[in-house]
Amino acid sequence: MLTFDAFDPDSADPAFRFRRDDTDETAEVTYHVGDVPDGGPALGNLQQLIDGTASEKDRERFAEVWHGRVRAVLSDASLFTVTTVK
Repeated sequence: MLTFDAFDPDSADPAFRFRRDDTDETAEVTYHVGDVPDGGPALGNLQQLIDGTASEKDRERFAEVWHGRVRAVLSDASLFTVTTVK
């Protein structure tokens, strides 16, 4: 019983609104993407990974760094702000 709507797509920090259909209560979640830890030079290998020319070592390093960034996003509550919208 939720409606999910994109909100303010031009913002540096994307935000989304979640509204309950039965009560119209709305929460806004802002993702502070600029605060996600940098992946360093390993992320520079993305094009080689896509076109299949990356070495196995580069593939492993990219996966390690990328998974570290995902862990940070999933475990660091400061990367998100949740507010109630009236």
